[in-house]
Amino acid sequence: MEEWDSSLIEIIFAKKQSERSDDRDNLLRLTSKSLYGEKIHYTLELIQNAEDENAESITFIFNSDNVTVINDGRPFDEKDVWRICSVKPGEKKKKIGFFGIGFKSVFNITNNPQIISSRFNFEIEDYVYPKALKSFPECAKEYYSSEKGAIFVLPYSPGLSNYQVLVENFNQIDDKILLFLESLQELNLLDTVNNSNWFIRKSLYSDSALSLVNSLSEQETKWRVFHSDIAVEDQELIPEGKEGIGETRITVAFPIDSVTKDMIKKTGVVYCYLPTKKRTDLPFLIQADFLPTMGRENISDHAWNVWLLKKLGILAADTIESVRNDEELSGGFYDFIPLSVEIQDPLIKHLYNSLFGALKEKEIANTTKGWVRPKNCVIPSDERLRNI
Repeated sequence: MEEWDSSLIEIIFAKKQSERSDDRDNLLRLTSKSLYGEKIHYTLELIQNAEDENAESITFIFNSDNVTVINDGRPFDEKDVWRICSVKPGEKKKKIGFFGIGFKSVFNITNNPQIISSRFNFEIEDYVYPKALKSFPECAKEYYSSEKGAIFVLPYSPGLSNYQVLVENFNQIDDKILLFLESLQELNLLDTVNNSNWFIRKSLYSDSALSLVNSLSEQETKWRVFHSDIAVEDQELIPEGKEGIGETRITVAFPIDSVTKDMIKKTGVVYCYLPTKKRTDLPFLIQADFLPTMGRENISDHAWNVWLLKKLGILAADTIESVRNDEELSGGFYDFIPLSVEIQDPLIKHLYNSLFGALKEKEIANTTKGWVRPKNCVIPSDERLRNI
């Protein structure tokens, strides 16, 4: 294969060794277990990384002795090698993940992850200590390119993981995981033990409409997705790590078919690019650059998140008005307006109140005189008058 560059790996190892501390190593171990305890979390972190590096495809290969993960995004440079061997946040404000932190979740399934990208081939021990390698797994050779992508080899470690459990967990992955990602269009699973495979694929079929196909469940869902790029005028709202943002994008996604509508109302969660576990009880999905909790399972009660939720309420109101004549959505567009009693979470109430206030000024009431604002129409109390 390649003539691997081991000099940078040796420099980083020497630096980390000089800083070595039992207290720090123990803290890293405890933090990784407490923040990223679920076995499935490593998949989300590697999907995040692939999206951040503009990959269009990511493939998880489950072998008898390891999981090999391949993306076709930007290859590693020297900064990336330093970052993945560290615990400090990344430098690029518009990225989803903090590579040096979130990557540590792989240590819940392996003791020695191997990374192959560009001219680098190394493994990491004890979270931050790299070691140069020359070995190259046979199953990954056909995917390697020095010009693009990254390969992560995660050997199963006794007491941490095994093939059967990891495949079962992966098969439960959210069908909508690609919905709000801009670069990734396809997620693939290859099971070399059972000689099986499946995929989730995203396809655009109009300016705002897309479909998601899950070959495992043989299901297809269709969505109308609406974005708004909003200016960040109050810099005091911006949380630490995102300083200097002048604009941010918010998104709402409306399910097209009635089955998906019913499902979303019962199971819809907040998306911070990828799904959190925070239920919304909304009949549509929401996405923004929220400040998540460290495990990315929730969003914090922070002024930045409250502001984003209020803006999402306004976007949802604009969208509801805009789809009133939409051939795909107009028949049930009132279904996208939630009732106050349905919203249980105090944070999501901010979105609902903003949505309700904005809808008062929207022409969403269909009358004999056309579309008018709700306050400008009446409903006759006499049944005979209703037919005039």
